Amino acid sequence: MVIRCLRVLKVLWPAFLFCFSQKVLLAEDYKDTGIFKIGVIFPLSGAQQAYGEDALAGVELALQHIQQTEPELARKIQIIQADNRSSPSLSTKAAEKLISVDRVAAILGSITAASSVAIAQVATKAKKPFLIPATTVGGITNMSPYIFRSCNLDSYQGKILAAFARSQLKIERAAVLIKMRSPYAKKIAEQFETMFMGRGGSVSKVELTESEVKSFKPYLKSLMKANPQAIVFPSYAEEGGKLMRQMLQMGIKGPLLGSDGWDHPDLAKFAGSKALSGHFYSVHFYANEGVSQNTLDFTERFKQKVRRFPSSLAAMTYDGTLVLVDAFRKARSIRSLPLVKQLKNVSSLDGVMGEITINKERNAEKPGVIMSTSSEGSKFRALVDPRESEASKSGSKKNAG
Repeated sequence: MVIRCLRVLKVLWPAFLFCFSQKVLLAEDYKDTGIFKIGVIFPLSGAQQAYGEDALAGVELALQHIQQTEPELARKIQIIQADNRSSPSLSTKAAEKLISVDRVAAILGSITAASSVAIAQVATKAKKPFLIPATTVGGITNMSPYIFRSCNLDSYQGKILAAFARSQLKIERAAVLIKMRSPYAKKIAEQFETMFMGRGGSVSKVELTESEVKSFKPYLKSLMKANPQAIVFPSYAEEGGKLMRQMLQMGIKGPLLGSDGWDHPDLAKFAGSKALSGHFYSVHFYANEGVSQNTLDFTERFKQKVRRFPSSLAAMTYDGTLVLVDAFRKARSIRSLPLVKQLKNVSSLDGVMGEITINKERNAEKPGVIMSTSSEGSKFRALVDPRESEASKSGSKKNAG
C-alpha cells in the first residue's frame, strides 16, 4: 500500500507542483508591493470645500469600480486623504506628511495651480510619483520626471476647437481674437492656429492689448476684413457673452468658438438670449446624453453615490485614479522607478471621456467636448479627439507617397 501511494505520488508530484506554483504566482502578482498607498490632497474644508468633496468623490468612485471589476487588485490599494484648504503652504505640509509618515507610494492632487506646484516640489525632492488630475495650467510637469498630468492642458483646447472647426464645421478661414495679457487665452490661440493651419485652414488674428475691453466693435471691424467663416475667442463667460452681443449688433452671424471659461451658468445673461444662438465652446466633461458609454456609466454611478450629476472635477479625479492604478497594475511594485516607468507608458487607457495617453511631456491627451449655445442654453454637440485628425492626416500623407 505504501509503495503504491509512493508510486501515485511520484506520478502526480509534477502536476501538484505545477498547480501549486500557478497558485503562488497568482497570489504573488504584487509580491513586493505591500499596499499601494495613494495620498490624495484636496481642499476638504474652507472656501473650496465643495470642489474638494467633488474631487474626492471621483477618487472613491474609481476605487469602487476597481473593487467590483478587479477585487484582488483593489485589496492592495489604500486611499489616504489630506486636506490642504486650497493653501500652497498646507499642500506642502500635507505632501510631506503623506510621504514621511503615511509612506504613500504616489500622490494625487490638487485643484489650484499654486497647490499643485507646492506638492510637485515635495514629490520631486522625495522622488515620488505625483499625478495632477485637474490643474490645467501648463509647465508643472516640466519640474521633474516624477510629475504627471491626467487631464488636458488649457492649451489643448485649441487643438480640440481646430479639429472641430475643420472636420465638422468645414471652416476654411478663421479669425482669432487674442487677449495678449492672458496666458490662458494666448496658449489656446497658439494651439488652434498651429493645428488649424496644419489641416489646410487659414488664420487671421487681432491682438487685444487692453486688460478690460469696453467695446469689441473696432476689433471686429478689423477681423472681418479677412472675411472669416468663424471667430475664435478663448476667454471667460462675461467677455464671451459681451462679444456675442456686439456681433449680433453688427450683424455678424459667426459662429464664435470659445473655451471652457464660457462654461458658466450666467453665460446667457452676459450674452442675451438672442445673441447666444449658434456658437460653440470646449469643455473637459459633459454628463448628459449623447456622449460615450463610459461617460453615461460614470454619470449613473456618480448619481447613485452622490444623488446629483457629476462635475468635470469628479470626472478628472476619477480618470487620475485609474491612471495611477493602471501604472501600479503593470509595475507590480510600489517603488517609484517602476511606477514612473509605467506612468510614462500609459496609452489608450479607457477613461470617462475616452482613451487617455500620456505624452512625452508627461501630460495627458484625450478627447474633449464641444458644446453648442442656443436661446435655451448650452447643449452637447460633439466629442472631439484631435489625435484622430492627426492620424487621418498622417495616413493621407502615406497614401500620397
